Amino acid sequence: MSNTGITLVDVRKEAMDAIRKLKSGDIDVKTAGAIKDLLNTVVDTAKTQVAYIQSIPNTIKEQMSVNEVKAIAANLQIKRKPF
Repeated sequence: MSNTGITLVDVRKEAMDAIRKLKSGDIDVKTAGAIKDLLNTVVDTAKTQVAYIQSIPNTIKEQMSVNEVKAIAANLQIKRKPF
């Protein structure tokens, strides 16, 4: 199973890139705000996935394969578009 979504490492990189671009004047405040909103959506999705996994009773999680847990936690299917 491959993860084709955005990772939290990607979120951090995009955030730092947006900060640099904003400081240099390559993007405006409105664009930076839109980037922030999109990155927050990715982070909120990851938080929801973690909370979901934590809510599964241990007796159920013990029966799950590693791949089943990864399927819940790791697949952020958000396609990136260039800014």
